[in-house]
Amino acid sequence: MIRNAQVETRTYRIVLIDPGSQRLVSRAGQSDIVLLNIDVRLYSRHAAEIQSETYRKTSLSVLALDLYRDSSGIWFAICELLTVSVGYSYQLVSPSAAVDGSYSASFAARLRLIINGWTRSPFSRLGWINDAINWAETSIKELLAQKAEIRQLNVSDHFVLLSFRTIRGKKYWLKATGAPNAHECSITRRLYELARGSCPGACPIPTVTAVREDWNAWLQSGDGSPACEDGASGSGTWLIHAATALARLQVATMGYEQELLAGGGVDQRPESTRRALPEILEMLCEAMDRQRSTKVPRISQTRLTVLSETIARVLEQISQLGVPTTILHGDLNAGNILSEGDRIIRFIDWSEAYIGPCIVSLRHLLLLNKLQDEPLRASIERETTEAYLDVWRGVCDIDNLRKSLAYADLVAAFSTIYGRGVPAKEAGGTIDSFYSFVRPIARHMDRAAQQLKRAGR
Repeated sequence: MIRNAQVETRTYRIVLIDPGSQRLVSRAGQSDIVLLNIDVRLYSRHAAEIQSETYRKTSLSVLALDLYRDSSGIWFAICELLTVSVGYSYQLVSPSAAVDGSYSASFAARLRLIINGWTRSPFSRLGWINDAINWAETSIKELLAQKAEIRQLNVSDHFVLLSFRTIRGKKYWLKATGAPNAHECSITRRLYELARGSCPGACPIPTVTAVREDWNAWLQSGDGSPACEDGASGSGTWLIHAATALARLQVATMGYEQELLAGGGVDQRPESTRRALPEILEMLCEAMDRQRSTKVPRISQTRLTVLSETIARVLEQISQLGVPTTILHGDLNAGNILSEGDRIIRFIDWSEAYIGPCIVSLRHLLLLNKLQDEPLRASIERETTEAYLDVWRGVCDIDNLRKSLAYADLVAAFSTIYGRGVPAKEAGGTIDSFYSFVRPIARHMDRAAQQLKRAGR
């Protein structure tokens, strides 16, 4: 018998504000201002789960404004009511009920500030969604469907992601980012401009309809669905079309490296990457020293040093082969790839935008979307690689580009570590989590380096 793995969760107490009256929603006949408790999977989009679970349990549509941990360690989700009326099952109560001693003083103060208009970000302000709707309707020149149908996928201090539909059924995304991903807005805009003018057929970047500078936010068309949700995803044929779209986008970015770097892309060109090797080597040694598990052996400092030397040699070889320097997407999982019938492909979520050897993103695409059926996977990977190379014919030396694919596995794994940056050692739990993240990737790099050695490369 196989037991289900235990899923880590966090419990949120849902506190709901009616924006019109600035009163709190509670169940009829009760005085408790906490509408309900919701358990959210720890590694999920908390705002999305809060919204969907609240609706499932109460039929009330809400928008999370503030996910807050009070001084006693209790998590609250302070939300705004999107539904027009609360109905007979609920009542509106005075916010003063929060200061009756049942809740911490820090929570009561936080709630009072939000109701009074205080905000630490534009997206924790009561009523901000109305400004967003007005902006969207003005920009797209079409009315949105009901406010209660807006779907919230995420929210934090300076980040928000929403999806909504117009009365004609067209889907849009509203996304805003702050540090450390403030660059995503400018990168996305520029990639759309480059792709729209250069890519034949369907543009591989969803249409950027409008930008709001004070929010660092943009509206994007939402046509298609994530490849992981598409009915054809199991066959893997969408990977072939994704590789073609990716290569076309990369060709469109050639010659714009400096502009994309200035816009916030991480510099992963071979020379820059080689300069970073000593720092990465030191970090990997520290990560191995901190390993507590004995299930897999540590990689010795001697082997890590050899690995670093191998990466330096491979980067030099890639430069000599003339591999084009282009835009790279650091997280090409199927959720960030939109498909329509598996042929029209668009890429979203450019928070991890890098500038480096084009083959890195092809390898990321294949590594992050492995098919379970091994014979099918081998066939699809061959077809995907050939589709990718076909786009580059006439653009660069295709024989050299094909030769460089032998190094792609090692360089793509290193790109993943380098792209995340190295947290400060004083970061406590953050650095430990980072080390747990990089250790398996280091082992993957070590295996890739050993394969190159056996192949005499």
